[in-house]
Amino acid sequence: MHRGSWRHIVCSILLVII
Repeated sequence: MHRGSWRHIVCSILLVII
C-alpha cells in the first residue's frame, strides 16, 4: 500500500541535509 511515500520522505530528508 504506501509504495511511494518513502520516496517523498527521502527527498524531504535530502533537502534538509543539503
